[in-house]
Amino acid sequence: MSTSTLAQANAANPAEADYEIPVDLRHGDDVVPHIPDPLQFGQTVHYRTNSRTGQNDDLVEIEFVDNGSPYLNPDGTRKTRVTSEDPPLQLRVRGNFFARCYITHDGVRYGWGPLYPLAGGNHDVQ
Repeated sequence: MSTSTLAQANAANPAEADYEIPVDLRHGDDVVPHIPDPLQFGQTVHYRTNSRTGQNDDLVEIEFVDNGSPYLNPDGTRKTRVTSEDPPLQLRVRGNFFARCYITHDGVRYGWGPLYPLAGGNHDVQ
């Protein structure tokens, strides 16, 4: 198998994550992730929608605020925005990190905002 064919096969079948975190779009357009507590340092995480729409291809966005992120960019800086389109991400920083959560369905972005200031969740990485 050539390198490009192998790369295409890996892109089509990404590695499974240690934690597959479902994110719900609830009644009233609140967005709630189901994050295990605690998450284990060094394990991998992927987010997916578990919304009332039943559309697993809805975009999930997680934005870390205030105290950084458990994920790192290749240059070592904190990765403060992740999506359901990212491959599984390794938990690289220990601590407790608050994230705002969003789901985009049919072009409408639901989640954190003035009406839903608690749309999000803590990532406790130990």
